[in-house]
Amino acid sequence: MSRGGIARSAAVVSFLTLVSRVLGMIRDVAFAYTFGAGQAWDAFVIAFAIPNLFRHLFGEGALASAFLPAFVGRLERSREEARTLLRALCGSMIVILGVLTAAAIGVTFLLEALFEDPKLALTMRTLRITLPYAPLICITAVFGAALNGLRRFAIPALAPVLLNVVLIATIFIEPWSGGDWGQLQLLAWAVVVGGVAQLGSQVPSLVAGGMAPTPSGGWRRAGLWEVARGFLPAVAGLAVIQVNEALDNVIAELFVAGDGAVSAIYFGNRLNQLPLALIGFSLATAAFPSLASHAARDDTERFQAALRRALELVFFVAVPAAVGLAVLSHESSRLLFQRGEFDAAATGRTATVVIFLALGLPFYSANMVLTRAFYSLRDMATPVRISLTTVGLNLLLNLVLVWPLAEGGIALATSVTGVLNFMLLARALAKRVPLGVGSLAGRWASIGAAAGVMAGAVVGLRTVWAPPNGTWGLSQWMASAIAGGLAVYLGCAALLRALPRRGAAS
Repeated sequence: MSRGGIARSAAVVSFLTLVSRVLGMIRDVAFAYTFGAGQAWDAFVIAFAIPNLFRHLFGEGALASAFLPAFVGRLERSREEARTLLRALCGSMIVILGVLTAAAIGVTFLLEALFEDPKLALTMRTLRITLPYAPLICITAVFGAALNGLRRFAIPALAPVLLNVVLIATIFIEPWSGGDWGQLQLLAWAVVVGGVAQLGSQVPSLVAGGMAPTPSGGWRRAGLWEVARGFLPAVAGLAVIQVNEALDNVIAELFVAGDGAVSAIYFGNRLNQLPLALIGFSLATAAFPSLASHAARDDTERFQAALRRALELVFFVAVPAAVGLAVLSHESSRLLFQRGEFDAAATGRTATVVIFLALGLPFYSANMVLTRAFYSLRDMATPVRISLTTVGLNLLLNLVLVWPLAEGGIALATSVTGVLNFMLLARALAKRVPLGVGSLAGRWASIGAAAGVMAGAVVGLRTVWAPPNGTWGLSQWMASAIAGGLAVYLGCAALLRALPRRGAAS
């Protein structure tokens, strides 16, 4: 990849991710209107979290991250070797994930029979429909990793758009049975249809790239053990993280009085996930193949340059995004969600979650890049050890902060854990690859100062022009606040010489 390649590739991924996230936001606005922040939506959030757990463990999180360096290493030698690895991995995933999905469906029947709870029954019935989405999205994630290894970033980034299009289409379809179950049943089936569409969208591009993903055996010959050696430590670390995220919902459900805590965390996360995906995921996705390629060639100098470039870009974009998200948390929550069943109380709870999550946004974005740097070096164990170190702190903070801050305390615990995770990852990586933390920290301080001035400008705007109540007036106010804040930030960053530097190797 040429100079500036990471930034260009990240721009492609970021733009298509933006399209997906905008559609996702439209989807969530519609579902907030329909379900509000209550029992039905709590049930769907928990039910959909299980297939997403599969996705993180067996798809884009662990397996794809272990697969891509092995795939790229084989591409450096022979395309046939890379194709053999992809085909063998597809065959093994179909068998393993099929068995796990069938077992999970059986567990839903058991839990519904053991516990006579209406909300649990609603959740289990929804989960039985959504579980087949798990193998579909896991295989899609591996296909996407292969396409990224071929430097084809657009199709994998476009795939999530298809799920959102299918889910939005359900808004215009009347459920065939009344009540919450009719709506949830329709939504759950739409998830599965979206998974089929996502998987199918990857295949033509793989075939065009000479990587037809026909499942095959010959697992030992294909070198799957090399992938497994990277996958097993990574999945152990991600399992801890995903279980911890599931416990967030459990703690919110058990320790926050009444309904709506899980929903507030969900909608707050949706606002936080937009910049996280556009920044952290896009830059990490774009940087990963370059990092893996430089590591495969033992080119430490270019590896270091690509990593520094990615970290500089992450903080330059993520810090003002986090500050803006926090300052505009109430207005954005009100504009996007407050209508229909989603009332002012739900808006306030969601805004609180957004503020606390924004504190950790730059660090979680950087963690995506640092983790992939370790994966490129075929070091899956270090991120796992660090995750194990921080997960206990997160759980402890959840239990302590949920009492005074309710669901906001859970969000704050998440951010504190992200900051600590970043510090430990950076320290461990610096022992292997000099990062020049001193010079990076100086640039980050200038970025923070520029973002602080931006925040003051937005607060000043609120003082002289109070946010209107109507949707159109509030939209204009938000557009003015974002545009004005961005102009102030870029101007201050230029004065402080904090703009991204050109010419970094990638």
